Amino acid sequence: MSRISALICVLAMSLSLQAQPLQLSHLFTDHAVLQRETTVPVWGWGTPGAKVEVTASWNGVKAVAKVADDGSWSVVLPTGEAGGPYTLSVKCGKENLSVSDIALGEVWICSGQSNMEMPIQGFGFQEVEGATEAILAAPRVQRRLSSLPRKRPRRCVSLTSRPPRKPRRRRMWTPIGPTPTAP
Repeated sequence: MSRISALICVLAMSLSLQAQPLQLSHLFTDHAVLQRETTVPVWGWGTPGAKVEVTASWNGVKAVAKVADDGSWSVVLPTGEAGGPYTLSVKCGKENLSVSDIALGEVWICSGQSNMEMPIQGFGFQEVEGATEAILAAPRVQRRLSSLPRKRPRRCVSLTSRPPRKPRRRRMWTPIGPTPTAP
């Protein structure tokens, strides 16, 4: 009887390892910005063999992928002219994910030393002269900011390649700029 119990446990564990909840890469969260007038890869994870449908509200295009044996999937979507807010919907069987307030526009990737982390108004102990006036005089355009943690990668990775493991889901994008009620 113990061999049968052990076999059942092994089978149950292997089945539970196969079934993964539908997930999107951490780059695709509310308030995201996608590069306009190009194609963008969208990827994530799910149950191997399942069909994933990704629909973009900016053009109504639906892309379909099959989840690979390693649990990963990816599709490529065309983007349009700058604008928003839009949504990105992902469906896999009974599971649904939705990302809202997506903007299509210019994506700028900036990097540097520790001074890249300094906000326009400066740090509390190191204020920037004229920062408040500059913030209030800034044009009222949609801007979003995404900051990656300062961590040295073990290997070089591409933002368009499928990551080898599932990242932790966290808020990736934050709308920034002067508030509409500012003078």
